[in-house]
Amino acid sequence: LKHVLKFDDNIVNEKDMSGLNLYEGILVCHYCKEREKIYKELLKENRKVETLTDNEILYLKDDKWIKE
Repeated sequence: LKHVLKFDDNIVNEKDMSGLNLYEGILVCHYCKEREKIYKELLKENRKVETLTDNEILYLKDDKWIKE
């Protein structure tokens, strides 16, 4: 989950990047063309990777993740 450090400065020296552990995968938030390279690198690691632009949301409904 250290990929988030490429996007934001860790000014509070956070060590645990797991969040609430609700989503089993990696989210690349604020996705745009500039983050495509990082997204592709994460995909090569055989992980579940999802992108979210500033105009999208991801939510859980009936035990299924929905992206709109």
